[in-house]
Amino acid sequence: MVNVPEEKNDELKNQDVVEPITQPTSEEVAEVDSSEEVQPVEAGAELVSDPTSTEPEGEVASEDEFMSSPEEYEDKGESKTADDYDIPTTKEGVIERLQVLAEHPEQSEKVELDLLKQTFYKILKSDREFAFMQYIKSGGDAEAYVLQPEPLEEEFKKLFSVVKEQISKVIAAVEQQKEVNLTKKKAIIEHMKELASSPEEANRNYDAFRKLQEEWKSIKPIPAAAINETWKSFQFVVEQFYDFLKENNALRDYDFKKNLEAKTLLCEAAEKLAEDTDVIHAFHQLQQLHQEFREIGPVAKELREDLWARFKAASTVVNRMHSQYFDNLKKQEEENLAKKTAICERIESLDYSKLRGFSEWDRQSREIIAWQQEWRGIGRASRKTNNKIYERFRNACDKFFTSKSEYFKNQKRIFSDVADKKLQLCIQAEELKDSTDWSETTSKIIQLQNEWKELGFLPQKQSQKLWVRFNTACNYFFEQKKQVLGEQMKDEKANLAAKRDILKKLQEIAENITEESTEQVRALMEEWNSVGHVPFRDKDKINNQYRQLIDRLRLDLDLGSSRKGGKAKYHSGGADNAKGGARGNFLLRQYEAKKSELTTYENNITFLTAHSKSGNALIETMNKKIESLKEELAAIVERIKAQEQAAAEEAATETGPETQE
Repeated sequence: MVNVPEEKNDELKNQDVVEPITQPTSEEVAEVDSSEEVQPVEAGAELVSDPTSTEPEGEVASEDEFMSSPEEYEDKGESKTADDYDIPTTKEGVIERLQVLAEHPEQSEKVELDLLKQTFYKILKSDREFAFMQYIKSGGDAEAYVLQPEPLEEEFKKLFSVVKEQISKVIAAVEQQKEVNLTKKKAIIEHMKELASSPEEANRNYDAFRKLQEEWKSIKPIPAAAINETWKSFQFVVEQFYDFLKENNALRDYDFKKNLEAKTLLCEAAEKLAEDTDVIHAFHQLQQLHQEFREIGPVAKELREDLWARFKAASTVVNRMHSQYFDNLKKQEEENLAKKTAICERIESLDYSKLRGFSEWDRQSREIIAWQQEWRGIGRASRKTNNKIYERFRNACDKFFTSKSEYFKNQKRIFSDVADKKLQLCIQAEELKDSTDWSETTSKIIQLQNEWKELGFLPQKQSQKLWVRFNTACNYFFEQKKQVLGEQMKDEKANLAAKRDILKKLQEIAENITEESTEQVRALMEEWNSVGHVPFRDKDKINNQYRQLIDRLRLDLDLGSSRKGGKAKYHSGGADNAKGGARGNFLLRQYEAKKSELTTYENNITFLTAHSKSGNALIETMNKKIESLKEELAAIVERIKAQEQAAAEEAATETGPETQE
């Protein structure tokens, strides 16, 4: 398929493809009975025979019918289409071509200049659309977009203006040349009138007359207003001259022979056009051949019909190619419209509510840009629908990128608010990081961490800086807490070793009681009470061992306030003393158990906070348990105080009578 500029396609499709009517020579006109008058052939009517044929008898063609139209009389073969020009495909190339035309104005033609202008601004428009889409793709605001000036545009306008001015001068020169040509043609007509002034001179002047005819044909453009009148004058003189040659058969036969050779060559040229792959070029060439066919004189009568049928058959092939070309073009345009409509429907059917993040918007943007590239690879639709489908496509794309811009603006506002709130959390964490109130501060920092997670997402560059600041403060606190609690664990292990040593000594005393055993046990009991906490998992075991040994030693030794009567006093307390001692020991054991459990929970929650990114529900449960244990410890302390006070009062009552004695 031959590529043809679309504006030319539309122009050619609107033409009626008809075979031009040939114009007769003056020799044929000589046979015309001027008294007869026939109607001109209508445009588009099928020609059934060679219109240059003349019949002595019957109906013949009128002079108006021979002429076709003034426009057809001018040399159409010299007109050019877009395919005749090598138009550059870059802005720089267009500038270079304009510079050449400015330096060589004789090469300037309006068709090429229009094509250069269309090409330059088409490329400029495409570049600007691409720059705008890149700006939108990078998150830019469509309303704030500023169109960047094109440096080459000023140079283009300047050169274009210069070339247009040169073309105006060329056109003026052409018009001036047309006037000169008109003068020349009028002079030829006057000269031909002299040669056709008498029948006697016709034969002798034949060669000169033919030369004048050839010279007439070589002079082409004249002012449009003078075409009809000049042609009629020329035709009248030719008819008059050939009237004088009517009886000269030998010369007529020679003329027929020369005309036959010329028209046969035209038939061959018309038949060869069927091989031309450029249908539009072939069609224009065919019009030129028809023009030449009209200007050649008649052939022998018996050959006219066959010769015209041959020329007409070759013309029909080219005309059918021309018609088929536009049928195919129309089909291709319909397919292009269907493809472009499908792309529009794809974009219009997008559900923006499902695009929930930057990555999804960017992915969809890349897909739409790919569809835009696909659009550019599709040819034009018909002239009637091309602008409409492009507007639909552009509106769909604009709607998407406008929605994307609005989404990005809204996200920026949200991000700004989230960043401010996270900054405040950083400040609060930094204020708490040096606290030594491990339990309460741990709860506060955990709360800050929960708030941080609930605030949502920030862009990586902005989020990373804030997260490092916040996480550094939190980690600092938990590292300090871990270090302190680690030291506490070391102390508890040392206490455990000390208490085991005391148990060992008590066991040795229990196995070998001496007079010094009582004082030794009392000293060990005071030492035991001075030792701090032991690890939770060992507490119950070692306390039970201690109580068992002490209970055993109480039975064997006097562990009262004085050695005298101590053993009896220990046993004389009766059931009440035993009950009170048991109750006191129970409360102490309960206190130690609760306190150890509290320490375990505090250690565990510290570990979870420092190493776990989830588990908020577990941490919250542990915090509640810690608070509950603290309340229970406080209640046990109150009960112990009450018991000690009751014991002190009871002791004071018992010692009263002894004092009175």
